[in-house]
Amino acid sequence: FKPNFLVSVFIIASTQKLPIMSADGELFLEEVEEGGSATNLGEEVTTSDHDDDDEEAAETPELARKEGHAVMALRILLVMVFLVSPVLASIGVYRYVRDSEEDEFEASFSLTAHQILDSVGVELDALLGGADGMALTRISIAKSHNETFPFSTLPSAGNLGSNFLAQSKARQFLESLVVEPQEREEWEKYSRENNGWVEDVTNAMRQDASLAGQAEAPRVKPDFISNNYLPPEAREAVGEDEVYLTTWIAYPHRPPRFPVYNADVLSVDATLLRVQQAFKSKNVVLSEFLYQFNSGLPFFSVEMPLLDRGDSTDFSDVDVSELKLLGIHTFMTQFETIFEKIVPEDVFGIHIVTRNACDQIFTFELNGKEWIYLNNTDGHDPSFDEFEVSRQLIELTDLVADKRYRGPPIDREFCPISFSIYPSQATKDSYTSNDPRTFAIVVVAMYVFTIFLLVVYDLLVSRRQSIVMKAAVQSTSIVASLFPSNVRGRLFGEPGKREDKPKPFLAKNAPDASASPKEPPVADLYTDATVLFADIAGFTAWSSAREPTQVFVLLEALYGSFDELAKKRRVFKVETIGDSYVAVSGLPEPRKEHAVVMVRFAREILDAMNLVCNSLVVQLGPDTLDLSIRVGLHSGAVTAGVLRGERARFQLFGDTVNTAARMESNGVPGKIQASQATADALAALGKPHWVQKREELIDAKGKGKMQTYWVNPKAVNSSRDDTESLSDTTSSHGLPEPRDKRDGLIAWNTETLCALLRNVVGARGFVRNTGFGQQLFSSSAHESILFERIDQIMFHKYDQDGSSSGLLSDEVETQIKDFVTAVASLYPNLPFHNFENATYHVMSLNTMIGQTRKMREGSFYAANPLAEFAMTMGVLIHAIGHPGVSNQQLVLENDSRAALYHGRCIIEQNAFSLAMKLLMDTKYNDLRNAIAATSEEWNCFRQVLVNSVLATDTDDADLQEQRQDQWDACFSHASSLIAREENDDSRRNRMTTIFIEYMVQSSVLCLFMQDWGVYSKWLERQMLEENQASEAGRAVKKSDSEWAHHQVSLFDSLIIPLATKLNMSKLLGGIGLEQLNFAKQNLQECRYTEAAADFPSVED
Repeated sequence: FKPNFLVSVFIIASTQKLPIMSADGELFLEEVEEGGSATNLGEEVTTSDHDDDDEEAAETPELARKEGHAVMALRILLVMVFLVSPVLASIGVYRYVRDSEEDEFEASFSLTAHQILDSVGVELDALLGGADGMALTRISIAKSHNETFPFSTLPSAGNLGSNFLAQSKARQFLESLVVEPQEREEWEKYSRENNGWVEDVTNAMRQDASLAGQAEAPRVKPDFISNNYLPPEAREAVGEDEVYLTTWIAYPHRPPRFPVYNADVLSVDATLLRVQQAFKSKNVVLSEFLYQFNSGLPFFSVEMPLLDRGDSTDFSDVDVSELKLLGIHTFMTQFETIFEKIVPEDVFGIHIVTRNACDQIFTFELNGKEWIYLNNTDGHDPSFDEFEVSRQLIELTDLVADKRYRGPPIDREFCPISFSIYPSQATKDSYTSNDPRTFAIVVVAMYVFTIFLLVVYDLLVSRRQSIVMKAAVQSTSIVASLFPSNVRGRLFGEPGKREDKPKPFLAKNAPDASASPKEPPVADLYTDATVLFADIAGFTAWSSAREPTQVFVLLEALYGSFDELAKKRRVFKVETIGDSYVAVSGLPEPRKEHAVVMVRFAREILDAMNLVCNSLVVQLGPDTLDLSIRVGLHSGAVTAGVLRGERARFQLFGDTVNTAARMESNGVPGKIQASQATADALAALGKPHWVQKREELIDAKGKGKMQTYWVNPKAVNSSRDDTESLSDTTSSHGLPEPRDKRDGLIAWNTETLCALLRNVVGARGFVRNTGFGQQLFSSSAHESILFERIDQIMFHKYDQDGSSSGLLSDEVETQIKDFVTAVASLYPNLPFHNFENATYHVMSLNTMIGQTRKMREGSFYAANPLAEFAMTMGVLIHAIGHPGVSNQQLVLENDSRAALYHGRCIIEQNAFSLAMKLLMDTKYNDLRNAIAATSEEWNCFRQVLVNSVLATDTDDADLQEQRQDQWDACFSHASSLIAREENDDSRRNRMTTIFIEYMVQSSVLCLFMQDWGVYSKWLERQMLEENQASEAGRAVKKSDSEWAHHQVSLFDSLIIPLATKLNMSKLLGGIGLEQLNFAKQNLQECRYTEAAADFPSVED
């Protein structure tokens, strides 16, 4: 459908020949000469040439017709897609925006409902606290006047009652005292002589504006205890041998037609149940719902027992059943006094349904600052039942953070009141807008415009397609012999577009743009592959005595047999370098059994070597039998792709390739030497009996001491049946399913974390897990961790050394993969601060961790497997949610996160918060239990994680100064590198703490300590990211010279000192020196660039 510009340009530039379709459908070749006319070359070819041309002429029209049909089918498909996709996209956008509004509605309502319930709890606690304070005041006044109950009155009852009601928002206060039968006569005399409080209350009521019109003096002042509250037909004389609960002081007092005091409350039906409950239990009782006679609004009463508590003000440790009941204080309270303080301003249509166990119910509606009593039924909309937030009234007081109430216990049995909060359609409508429809229309419009452009584009390129068709077919046949099928497809994919822009200052060492069009490189990361290096031992001496033709006879015969074996085993031959043969299994088609396949292939080429040499001994001489082959294997992640330009070919890159070469160069002729990774892969595939541990460690260049293994499969079947039986990841065509780059990065990180966590489990041994992981992260997910960093981490000690791996359950491994996938999704789509960059940092850290394990014996290093896991997780998460600008810029922009995190380490602390919020999810319970089985483990894990995340901010001057001071204190002398006292745990912990912080910094700054190509690649991405920020007005744009100067300054002030420290520690072995050397080399390159006069523009 689209022309291949790469192929057409190649053909025009090299052969200058194009297939041209004539008017009658015949194909002929024309040679286009510069400045001349076209000449038919058909008459100048030989008979053989005619035969070839005839064959091509017969095949090409058929191919063209097939391609034409394919193009037409694709066009029809695209038309259908373009008709359907706008509809689907608009529906998707509409639903997404609508769902976002609904999610916002649900979250906002849930928050509002809990705020309302919390406020109700606070108001009720204040009411109860005030009531308890009134009881304390009453008892205190009686004691100060040497009065004993019930023979006690309240001086200034009007003022005290008025002040209490103003503070507590209660509507009425009533005191009822316990009168024993033998006290009745004396009490009735006392009440007649000491009823002056009635006048005092009446006067206070007259001064209270809220009681205007009610301050009428009572007409009934009974001289004896009565039951006058009962209707006349139900009145009976109060017995002389009963205990009385007689009313005494009230504010405001009863209406004039009722007796103002000396009413036996126990004889009143309307109050009997709740008063009896309080009378018997000596607990505070909340009444059933009551209704005002004039307004019909509901209210309830609080029955507070008046207990002879002595000097006690806190009932938390008091048995109230042992205390004497002096009386009961009753407080009448309307629900409106509770609701009037809690209504949020921007809330509409919230329904509060209040019910109790006495089958009473009523409904309020909250609108802004107003509340409305609806009715005495359940008035909420049943369609919103799923949003219900419900609590019992008594439970709300238990949730108050700073409780005022310390009085008698609250009764939980008598008609318990509950609140149920629901939204309504009005609430939901306040979160609904026209945005879903607007966005859907915009998406459709964009699709229509795109379709128009594509139609025009199709008309322009369709003519060129017929011209380049034959050339493309011919080129494909050539490329097919050089590249894997999946790489060929990408090489002949969409053409790139060159941009003639000035190159940045970093581009002086980059490949020329003319040799590599500006389009995505043809490269992939394969996380699971096994690389083979095979080298002929003795070949140099043997070939020096042979003619060139003899040398090639051997090599062609030998490598030809290897190629046949590779084809049978589906092993990919990468290249031959001199007398070395390089092959790989696990790419370009991922294979689970790559290690087993490669071992079988290695065993077969050893046998093939003997067979070929024996077959050529007569032709090449007897010493040919002295030749043998060394084979080295290593398994791991491999970067594979095509370096475009002159003589492009498929190549492998990465540490796995280097390690495989080291396995071969340190091997023994006639044997297969494998690394630890390959040995582990064979064991995982059920072939541990193939592996034999090599007695001595090898000294591999650039790797240091390494443990390797001899591999010898017991039986090799040349058929493919046994190989294919191992694969459980093949498709219906027998080929492994491809994995894209992101999935590869996720898989690699997942396996890295799993491996580290297995070390934790192995070091932990058998420890009974108490489910501690489910209690983690109880603190706020958005609190600042800036001041949690410490100079000395107490590293948890394990009985095991962590050298042996434990087992992880399938659930834990699945949760690790889910967690890594979620972290990947939290990374923004930025040129530099992205998930690939984080993975590169993790790879660097993982390499350093592996080296420290080899060098730690006898050193100060005290980090355990749990710390290594925490460090790795810290590096993985340190830049999630990155805004694309620096911390300083966020402070300048007054970003809300800057205030939340005190203007320091903003990005890092935000990343920590996001990761912790993610890890808090209940679906990661098994993972958290695997990380920390005890609180000591958790403290170690969290502290290492905090220090590691904060260490990734190298711009915080205060933290950097603290680390420098700590390093100087720990490593001021060379002898300090080794802890001189084995029991000096505190000193070793301090030294290890600062070392792992610097190791984390080295991992996130690893691009500065790699070769120039890696450094310049990532720095260009960083420059692009900052340029994007400057174009958005969020950063100051640097000139090219400023960039160069900044890099030189960074190397001098941070990178070189950091690499020097780590190299001085001796814990990183050759890696430390390699990093330091690369850093110095890159510094020299930057200085050279800074000193150059002709800086290219940084706009590239």
